[in-house]
Formats: sequence, structure tokens, C-alpha cells
Amino acid sequence: MFKLVNIKNNIFLIIMFVGLIFLFLSLIIFKIMPTKGHFEIDSVTYDSIATNFAQKGLLLDPRNSFNPPLEVVGYPLFLGLIYRFFGDILPVVFIQALLALLCFWLMSRILEILSDSCFDTFYFTKVRRTLPDFAEGFVGHGSMTGPIILAILFLTNLGFLVFTQLLMAEILYVLFLLFFLERFLSKKILQAAFIGGLSVVIKPAILFFPVLLVPFIFYVMRATPSQRRARRSLWQSLGYPALRLIAFAQCDRSWLPGLRSLCPKSIDFAINYGGVGSEPIGESNHEIRDGETRSNDTYPFKLSFYFLLAFYFPIFLYSCFNYYNYGFFYISAVTRANLFNFFLPKLKAVLPDIEVASFNDLFFVCLTHPFIATKIWVLNVLKTLVGLHATHLKVMYNNIVPGSHSFFKIQGNLCDKFYGYIFGGNSSLLIALIAILEAIWIPIRLVFASVGLFSLYRPIIWFDTSCLAKAQQDTHHERPITLPARRSLMAKSGSDSAGIVSKGNAIFLTIYIVYFLAITGADGCSRLRMMVEPVFIVLSVIGIVQICRLVWFDKLTTSGFDINRSS
Repeated sequence: MFKLVNIKNNIFLIIMFVGLIFLFLSLIIFKIMPTKGHFEIDSVTYDSIATNFAQKGLLLDPRNSFNPPLEVVGYPLFLGLIYRFFGDILPVVFIQALLALLCFWLMSRILEILSDSCFDTFYFTKVRRTLPDFAEGFVGHGSMTGPIILAILFLTNLGFLVFTQLLMAEILYVLFLLFFLERFLSKKILQAAFIGGLSVVIKPAILFFPVLLVPFIFYVMRATPSQRRARRSLWQSLGYPALRLIAFAQCDRSWLPGLRSLCPKSIDFAINYGGVGSEPIGESNHEIRDGETRSNDTYPFKLSFYFLLAFYFPIFLYSCFNYYNYGFFYISAVTRANLFNFFLPKLKAVLPDIEVASFNDLFFVCLTHPFIATKIWVLNVLKTLVGLHATHLKVMYNNIVPGSHSFFKIQGNLCDKFYGYIFGGNSSLLIALIAILEAIWIPIRLVFASVGLFSLYRPIIWFDTSCLAKAQQDTHHERPITLPARRSLMAKSGSDSAGIVSKGNAIFLTIYIVYFLAITGADGCSRLRMMVEPVFIVLSVIGIVQICRLVWFDKLTTSGFDINRSS
């Protein structure tokens, strides 16, 4: 019988509920928007290449067939396949809505992974029964509060609703990024690397991200032995069926030396231990050879090498595809085009006497005028961080030129800029109201996301009766105990891994957010925030839940609630 009390079934019901509402809202937006509203900025190029592919099987822009396409061709290929089978815009919107729902499921998975390390809760049954229902919803194991808040924030997020309607690569690219995040946070690092490499075919934004992750891998894998034992494996369940076969087929091993030289740690672990009931691969930064555990100081180098290899191998194949079809061996020229089309005009507006004829000239100008170039870049990043998705609704509904009502283009004082940014170029009071609500929510959400990220760095632990008694004896704390104050206690209880894994996740997410915001400095736009929008949503959920737990715990302690009182 289908039991609604089962936590997995409840999550399934939430996903179904979110799916129905999201599809309904997407259908409403599709009906009220004109056909031209689905085309914005790069949509015309995507549509031309996709139509040419559907009709002739060529991934070329028919308007400029002698030159290679400026953009990568992953999204035009996606559109072209839909055009070939369905031949209309409505199926594109519907499929992108389904992809957005898949994004929601991945966000719930990421929330679950982060919550495992951030929300360690230890209660005995008698203590749980003394807690009010409201408190139990925030601090109990198996609580549905997080997924419900995630569903609310997802359904009220304009980014997913708007870019589902547009013929743009945002939804598909966000899906790949979320797969990358989910695999990496699940410690399936090679799977994450391969998916990240594939995402470059959609957009090349993640191209240099692995360079920043290599120091992170060294930080994770090089630590004290106790910390190494506490971490979950980066190599656990890499997904190679060959390793599964080797683990069970312990017969003729004469053909294994070649595999050992390629991946000795994984192969020897699979042979000697079968991958069941033993320490996960990479858990303690030791190699296992002939049943003996030996120190392996070169393991971070191997892991970094395999990570970079898995990431850049799909990119190498795509470069070969470009060379075969277009005659050039690189990803695309879109990065340099963005610098020349968007960043250079802003630089010339401040420095009208500069002459830039090549990328090297632009780089030299930035070196000779670092403060001006940095100021322009930071302003564009701020546009990405606090820009309103409601401006895309205005473009879709009113058919105005994108960027014509940008905050920085509007003349006047700060109030005039805000008024023109929200109400300018708009004939709908509903869209104006949505823009006002979004402008209010964005700074509030940044606060929640900051709290959520901070709680990953310093997770708060809630103890049961026995744990609280131990904590009072050891540290004399009566309030929630942060990570530094509880290390000895958590080491005794065997749960010290929570804070270590949580801090590693926090560092990784910080690197991710900083990187994907920093690369938008050429031309800031709320559209570019979609690369970090899911992370902000998940961190906001963690921040909201953490704040509610702290506030409710204070209410319990200040109102005379006795946590040691049994039922």
C-alpha cells in the first residue's frame, strides 16, 4: 500500500505537486505572451541554426554559412531535434518546463546532501515527544520542511518560469550544472568532471572552473589522518561497470597489471575487498596493495590528473568536431566577442582615446588602467547579482529592445533609476508589481543564502538528553554548540565527519559562486545569474530552516521548556 508517511513518497508527492503548478504557470505565460516574446538576444541565432539542422542536417547559420557559428552548437542541436520531430515552439517550451522540473529534483538532492552534514540532530524518542509539533518540523529527522520551502522558492522564482519560455540555453545549461554539482557533492568526482566537460557544448562558461578545483582537491585530500578518515570517499562508486565485474570475477588476474598502472587504487580495492563492507576508496588517502594499507602521498596528484582528464576529454572531442566541420580547433569565439561587443564599449565610454584592434590590445589597456577596468567589471557583476528577472518579462510582454531600460542606462538620481528600472517600458501593472516584489526579495534572499553558507562552514548541532548532559559536563554549554566547541564530544560519538564534510561542501560552493559571478563581468545581466540561481535557492532554504531552528530553540529555553523532561 502507498504510505504517505514515507519520506521518499512525500518527496515524490511534492515533486508531482510542484510539476503540476509549474506546468500550469508555464502554460499561462505561454498563452499571454506573443510569439515574438519567445525570442531574445541569442534566440534568433539559435533558431536559425536549429531550423537549418532540422531541414538540411547542417549545424550552420544560413545567414552566414561561410563562417563557423559564434556560439557553441549544443543548444541549437537540442532545438533542431525538437523541430525535426515536432516543428513548433510549444513543444520546446513544454520540454524545457520538464527540464526545469528535473532541475528542481536535482536541487532537492543537493539540499539533502548538504543537510546531511549541516543539520546533525541527535534526539532520543522521549525528547522528541516532549517537543511541540512546530519545533519537530524544524529539528526532527525526516522533516519535510526543507523540501516544502524549496518548492515554494522554486515556484516563485522568475528565472525558471521566464527562461522556460525563451529559446535560450539557460534551462538546459542549468540542468547540466546541477548534475555536475550533485555528482561532485555526492563525491562522484569523475562523473562530475565528465558532465562538466559535456556542459561546455551548451555554454563554455565552466571552461576554466577545474583550474580552481584542483587546489580544492588538494585541500580535501591532504589533511590530518583523523580528518581523512572522517571524510566520505571522492572515489566511492565511480560508476565504472568494469570495476564491479573485477570485484566479483576474482579468477585470472594476468590481464590486470595494465589496469593497475592506469588506476591502481580503484582496481586493487575492487579485487581485495570487492567494494562491500570496507573503507571506501580514497577515504584515508592510502593505497591498498596485496591486502595491506600503505601511505600514498601522491594520491591528490592522481585524483587531480584524472579529474582534469575526465573534464577536458569531451572538450577535446568537441574541438575536433569544430576542426572537422569548420576548420578551427577551439571551442568558440563567443568569449572574445562578449569582451569586444559589451566590455570594450563601456571601457571606451570612460577612456575615449584608447585604440583596441585585438584581444592583446584590450588586455594591455586593462593592465595600464586596472582601477577603471576593475570598476566596470565589478559593476557588471553587481548587475548580475541583483538584476531583476522581471525585466525579461517586460521584454517578452511589451516587445521592447533588451537592455533599453537597464538600471545603469537610466538618467537621474538613485530613485529615478529604481523607478525607471521597475516601471520603465512596461504597460502591465501586474509585471510592475512582480518587479517590486522581486526587488524586495533579492536582498532578503542574499541574507538567507549567506546564513545558509555560514551554517555549512560552522554547522550547529542539536543534542539529545544524553548528548546534552555530556556537553554540559565537558563544555558547560546550554545552547546549541558550534563546531569548535563540540569536536571532542563529536569525536566520542563518532560523528565528527559532519563538520568536516560540511566545511568542504561550503568551500566548494563558495568557489562555485565566486567563479560564476566573476565571469559575468564582461556584461552583467540577471540572465547570467541563472548559473548560480539554484545554489542561492538551496542555500536560502538552509538559511531559513537554520534561523527558524535557532529562534525556536531560544523560545524553548527562555519559556522554561525542560529538554530533560520525559513524556
